[in-house]
Amino acid sequence: MGQQHDRLPEERELKGNLGEFAPGASSTFHYSALPSHLQKDYVKIRKAMIVGEDSVNVNVVMGIEGCMSLVQKVLCDNPQIFWIGNQFTMTSYRKEMKIGFRKNRFYKDKEKIKQALTNNAEEIYEKHVKGLHDACDIETAVHDVLVAKVVYDGTDKDSSHSLVGPLLSKKGVCEGISKAAAFLLNSYGVEAAVVTGKIKEDGEAHAWNVVLLGRQWYNTDVTFDLGNYMGGPLRSYLNMNDAMTSRTHEQESKGRCTSLNQNPYVKEGTYYKKADEAVRYIQRQGVDSSTRQLTYNIYVEEDGAEKIIMDAVCKRFATTKLKVSWQGKSGRHRITVMRGP
Repeated sequence: MGQQHDRLPEERELKGNLGEFAPGASSTFHYSALPSHLQKDYVKIRKAMIVGEDSVNVNVVMGIEGCMSLVQKVLCDNPQIFWIGNQFTMTSYRKEMKIGFRKNRFYKDKEKIKQALTNNAEEIYEKHVKGLHDACDIETAVHDVLVAKVVYDGTDKDSSHSLVGPLLSKKGVCEGISKAAAFLLNSYGVEAAVVTGKIKEDGEAHAWNVVLLGRQWYNTDVTFDLGNYMGGPLRSYLNMNDAMTSRTHEQESKGRCTSLNQNPYVKEGTYYKKADEAVRYIQRQGVDSSTRQLTYNIYVEEDGAEKIIMDAVCKRFATTKLKVSWQGKSGRHRITVMRGP
């Protein structure tokens, strides 16, 4: 459902079909959840950013915190507005709040950078997406490209916190990586936005994506899957519902991701509620003499199952002819079994 990025939400038109290349599209995930009076201010903020204004006046009843939240929602729906940084000024008048924008160094060359981003998105489309017409397949292709190519690096703040870093220099942090994913997916007809919250383990601020597959929203965290892994790309944080996400993330936007139908563990039949169910699956697996390597990915909903799974893996593949690698955290387990020489 590609939508032209330089139009306002109520003016956008569907532009192309699923699996077609329509660069510059955006989402209305956050916009559609706002009450009508805030949607009007959202539109004003978005338009001011796109045309290059230094500030915009909005309804003062939101207060500073409300204004900050609304500005972030605009940027989370519209990752292609890469020339606006995360620092803003707020000046209160009687009935309005003046929001000042900080343009980063990309603003001066934004048209040139827009073209470079479009070229990059088209190259990825031609190599990895063209011919795909299923939203989940397109999302998986985009996820795998970013997981394989992008390195987590926040050295250049302007670049790493926008889609520019991950797409043009293959470096970025969670905010930039999720913006790059949303930009690509929207360009290929799969609606996606950025959402924010915290990492549950350490309380650090974090960003990831919500992606619309069919009529269901899913949480996807490309950053948590970064890197090349033996046995193929890691898809441990792809297409989660809110309950699954809450094991590792503290969500600011929740309640809209309720399905696990497109989750890889569910689709592969390796999502288990209890550890003993996963153990029975492991006990059935093996490596025949003609196979050099096999990788098993399983998810266990039951808390504290790590040691049970590890013991089952060691017991099942305890042989001098096999080398076993096990990774397990937050219910996710990857078991790689390799046959020795």
